[in-house]
Amino acid sequence: MTRPLPSPQITIMDKSRADWGELKQADEELEDELEKHKRSGGQYLDKQDFLKAAELRQYEQDRDRRLRGDVRTRGRL
Repeated sequence: MTRPLPSPQITIMDKSRADWGELKQADEELEDELEKHKRSGGQYLDKQDFLKAAELRQYEQDRDRRLRGDVRTRGRL
């Protein structure tokens, strides 16, 4: 009797690579977003840092304005 040939084993990396390729092909919007991010060269993180700093500054200004108007805290700022 002859034994059937063993099927070639697929590694986890090969399977993941194939799954990722299928996902990108199936979702064109995702592929466009990934391509845009790749071309941006890290601008996304710079923009997020800027927005965080701007939001913090706005909060501080609003807080200071509120405290200046509060009778109980006048003279402390």
